[in-house]
Amino acid sequence: MFLKLLIIFAVILIIILLLCLFVYLSSFFRFTKLIDKIFSSYTTLISLKTDWKNSFLENVAELSRKFFLSTFISFLKVENKEVRMIVSTGDLYYGLLMDHINKNPFPLNEKHYFSSLMPSTEEDLFIPDPDFPQKQGLKYSLSIPILLNNKKLEFIITLYFSRLDYYMFSILCALFFRDRMSYFYAGVLRNVFVSDDNFAQFLLEEIDDYAVISLDQNEKIVSWNKGAEKLFSYRSVEIIGQRFTVLFHADEQDALPKALEILEVKPDVKFFTILKDRMSVPIRVELIVKRISLLSTEIAGYTVIIKDITKEEIFKENIQQYSFINYTILENSQDGILILDEYDKIIFYNQRVRTILDNPMNLFGVQGKKIFSRQFSEEFDKAINTLKSLGTEFVDIDYIFDQKYYNIRFFRVHKNSVSDYGGVIVFFIDESIRMSTMLELEEKKEALEQINNNLYDALSSARIMQQNLIPKVLPQTPYFKTVSIYELSDDIGGDFYYVDLFDIQYKEYALCFVSDVSGHGISSSMMNVMVKEVYISFKENLQKGAPTDPVFFLEILNKKLFDLNFSESKFITCFAALIDLDEQKAKFCSAGHPLPYLIRNNQISLLRFKRSVPLGVVEILHCDSTEFSYEDGDRFIFYTDGFLDLFEPDDQKPTEAAAAFLHQYCDKDSEQILNEIKLRNYFYRKNHRLSLDDLTILMIDLYKKN
Repeated sequence: MFLKLLIIFAVILIIILLLCLFVYLSSFFRFTKLIDKIFSSYTTLISLKTDWKNSFLENVAELSRKFFLSTFISFLKVENKEVRMIVSTGDLYYGLLMDHINKNPFPLNEKHYFSSLMPSTEEDLFIPDPDFPQKQGLKYSLSIPILLNNKKLEFIITLYFSRLDYYMFSILCALFFRDRMSYFYAGVLRNVFVSDDNFAQFLLEEIDDYAVISLDQNEKIVSWNKGAEKLFSYRSVEIIGQRFTVLFHADEQDALPKALEILEVKPDVKFFTILKDRMSVPIRVELIVKRISLLSTEIAGYTVIIKDITKEEIFKENIQQYSFINYTILENSQDGILILDEYDKIIFYNQRVRTILDNPMNLFGVQGKKIFSRQFSEEFDKAINTLKSLGTEFVDIDYIFDQKYYNIRFFRVHKNSVSDYGGVIVFFIDESIRMSTMLELEEKKEALEQINNNLYDALSSARIMQQNLIPKVLPQTPYFKTVSIYELSDDIGGDFYYVDLFDIQYKEYALCFVSDVSGHGISSSMMNVMVKEVYISFKENLQKGAPTDPVFFLEILNKKLFDLNFSESKFITCFAALIDLDEQKAKFCSAGHPLPYLIRNNQISLLRFKRSVPLGVVEILHCDSTEFSYEDGDRFIFYTDGFLDLFEPDDQKPTEAAAAFLHQYCDKDSEQILNEIKLRNYFYRKNHRLSLDDLTILMIDLYKKN
């Protein structure tokens, strides 16, 4: 009995294992089948042996990018939190893949223009799995070229499996995301299986630089893309169902039957012929016909790809008599260029002319004046007749096309002699910018003057306000003497300083700071107003018993700046000092501001202590104050970086060069030192008008209080 149960259990286990193997293999083959389908859609188009294959393929590649975008973006809309979470980490995998591709690009297969389904190894590339730390080897990948912002990239679809999850495959799309097959089947894969059947049709319909036409067994047109509509001027509803031969010129009616005979034994044929558009204008083309076969040898229809070479052929025929013309220059010119022969028929026009006239039709062989409106056609004809009858070499007229101003210049072409009229070259020169600018200047002159006056008034008010922010009179006592320089490079600068004396619990203190707002102008002036307000508030708090440490001033100011959410380019450097005049002690702190100098006993030194980042950069400022004891007669020099700019770069650092300069005048009084600095500043500004900064210096002499 036990043996029977064991046998039954073993049979059930084997069935379960076989089912798991079936799921495993079906997942693999379904995906490889999908890739083969997409690959087949491409090979139908890219196996063409023609010199313009690459140009055609670039169009295909760009459209394929749009196709995959529309297909895979739908997955991102799946309402699944776990899926969205995985997708949100996709940048990690995208960055890793792109980094790999840029360093070691996947080679494009010359035969097929892109790599087919190919084996890949763990050494080539691996993707870190957030659930499992092991490497996830890429086993198969399909690489498709994509043009993105004129850069050649590759769209990679790759199939790989997790070592800890053998029964399930995963798919990675390099430009989007990586996900488990269970989620992938739920959204994308089902959509792809529906969409890939129409993939080739999608490409064929959207390409507009080449006519792509499908024919049935009876040579009747069954599909008609945008390129065909553009080339022949027929809409699809007008042409589908008609025989393809209606597009052939009368002299070329036997070209298609000959091609179809060749297709009985060959898969495709290429030939040159002459077709005609809706207006019966002849079009010279390079034409490729590819047979569509079923599993048997029976022909089910034909795919026809057509490239218009009319422009090149007509140009070649006329190039000898117009030998001064360079085709490449004309085709890529920013101006519209139209060339007429001696019969006033168009023999050349560039893409710019199409854009100006908004005319997608073939213009070769058409009378020049017939491509314009009736009003301009008369002016056009008049200009050409002037060149013919009067022998004039040059005529120009002004005209407006689609609300743009053009100066249209006609130049006569001489055929064999100076008197022979050989045609005309017409240039359409866009002067919209110049004309619109002149009109706008006339219309807005008064408004600009008003704006200028308002701006001048605003600047004047801001300048007066900023001048009122700094101390009008510096505090002076027998034991505390101050002098300063405050010179702005603009009417409104970013430098600011303040110094004040007050009592705290029967002790006398001096509070001073020097700051520098990044930039200049009204915004800097407004920020200095805020600095002054914070300073006054901090001073009042000190008098109410707040801790006597200037670092709190910087922290409060930093918090206000950060909360205002200025751009990263707006910040403040600031030095603050709180001096106990009774105890002869000073506390200094700096937020990204230059360190002060100390002159003692006719010797100068740079006071070094730890500084924080500038104010407004981080939410929480980590700044400490440093305490100094000063001696009788010590002189402190606080300044902004405009002072360091006065010293040309040489072998010394700016702080060392400034110290050497100040050392020369250590035995002078404060006023004399400031005069020497002002003199140096004068000559510097005279020679460096384009690189000026504000200059602020606060010099304090301290003595023992009696």
